[in-house]
Amino acid sequence: MFWYYCPHCFNVEPLVENWLKKLPESAVFIRQPAVFSDRWESGAKYYYVLEQLDEVDRLHGALFDAIHLYKTPFIDNEDFINWLVNNGVDQAKASNALKSFSVRIKVNKSKLNTVKYKTSGVPTFVVNGKYWVDTKHAGGEKRLFKVLDYLIQKESQ
Repeated sequence: MFWYYCPHCFNVEPLVENWLKKLPESAVFIRQPAVFSDRWESGAKYYYVLEQLDEVDRLHGALFDAIHLYKTPFIDNEDFINWLVNNGVDQAKASNALKSFSVRIKVNKSKLNTVKYKTSGVPTFVVNGKYWVDTKHAGGEKRLFKVLDYLIQKESQ
C-alpha cells in the first residue's frame, strides 16, 4: 500500500520497479493506495484514474515526480485533470474517469483494505493476505525485498 504524497513511498518506488522485474511469474503484484482518512482519498483517486485510463505504466512514476520533485500543487481535481492533459491524456476521458463509479468503488475498497490489512503506515506490502511487511520491520529498504522474496517463495510452496 502506498500514498503519492508519502516521501518514503516516493523513495522506495524505483526499488519496487526494479524488484518487479525479478518477480516470479507465480506472484501477482497489485498496487493499492492506502486511505486512512478523507485527506488520503485524492491519492487513491489519482491512482485509480490512471488505472482506468491504462496510464499507470506511463504516468505512475511521473505523478510521484510531479508531487515530490516538481512540487506540483494538486489543490483539487481540476489540477489533476490539467496535469493529465499536460501529459497527453484526453480531458474528457480524464474527467469521466475521475467521476466514474468504478473509481469510487475502488477508493472505497482501498479504505476497507487499509483497515483489513491493519495498515499503520506506508509503504506497506501484503503477501498473500497473510504477511504485512514494511521497511521498518524488515530492517531497511534493501532487506525489505529479501523478506518479500522469502515470503513469496514460502507461499508458493
